[in-house]
Amino acid sequence: MFSVSLEAAGVDIIQFDEPAFNVFFDEVNDWGVATLERAVEGLTCETAVHICYGYGIKANTDWKKKLGSEWRQYEEAFSRLQNSSIDIISLECHNSHVPMETLNN
Repeated sequence: MFSVSLEAAGVDIIQFDEPAFNVFFDEVNDWGVATLERAVEGLTCETAVHICYGYGIKANTDWKKKLGSEWRQYEEAFSRLQNSSIDIISLECHNSHVPMETLNN
């Protein structure tokens, strides 16, 4: 597995970028977090997942037009990720309406 090779080369943190965890919630629940778990299997270094804002994903841009003044979409993925073996969640929320108290959950 490539991530194990990276760790063996001395990498301290391995980050996985996830462009769809903020809009495809059923997939996050059905197989998204399980896929991340498989990707970090065997690693002892710190692991991170970066949840992208979703620039350019049509499903995301269409959906955001309907969200109003407060975007709570990240809460859907957070509960699953908090129960995973991923150590760090990197959240992109610049130019969004994501309430910062979401990070306290």
